[in-house]
Amino acid sequence: MSGSNQHLRWRTIAREEKVNDSWVSRLVRLNFLAPSIVEAILAGTQPASVSATSLRTASLPIDWDEQIALFGM
Repeated sequence: MSGSNQHLRWRTIAREEKVNDSWVSRLVRLNFLAPSIVEAILAGTQPASVSATSLRTASLPIDWDEQIALFGM
């Protein structure tokens, strides 16, 4: 999917859910978190560097190893 089509889908979802489209795009990225990060969050053992704020604001790489390095895990 091209970037502009993706943005249109996020905008549609945002409009339907009555939220900001940038919020939707940030949340969608969380679907691609490294499994080990998700497991640590669910177990409550994630480092302090993994917070709701850091997950929303970080420029998350797609590569799981890079995500793990980014959060110091």
